Amino acid sequence: MLGAIPLPDDVGGAKNFIKAINKFKNNHNIVIYPEAHIWPYYTGIRPFTDKSFHYPVKYDLPVIAFFTAYTKPKGIFSKIKKASITVYVSEPFYPNKNLNKKDAQKDLRDRVYNFMCEMSKKYSTYEVITYKHINDRDDLG
Repeated sequence: MLGAIPLPDDVGGAKNFIKAINKFKNNHNIVIYPEAHIWPYYTGIRPFTDKSFHYPVKYDLPVIAFFTAYTKPKGIFSKIKKASITVYVSEPFYPNKNLNKKDAQKDLRDRVYNFMCEMSKKYSTYEVITYKHINDRDDLG
């Protein structure tokens, strides 16, 4: 209902995914999240591959990145609100037509990733949840 299409995880799914993209690419936004998991309130940018950028390069479509920043709430709601949330949206990133497809994917991914990292450093000032790799936890002895 919201227009989200999950990324395929097998050949049959990929066939249907491509069919759906071909049907909707000219009239609708296609949202792809390159990260494998959503971590609520995470303030960093986790590495992601350039695989999701295959589609914008293949169809010569722009990518618009967005970044969610969390800041410490202020004012009368600061005691009950977890965080103030601001979403930053990039200008469109277009595939570089002077590069071959593989390099264009990497270039597009790198520009999006750099935008997100810059936004994280500049605007994410408040950590609601601290995520630690299980090997880094002090309470495991």
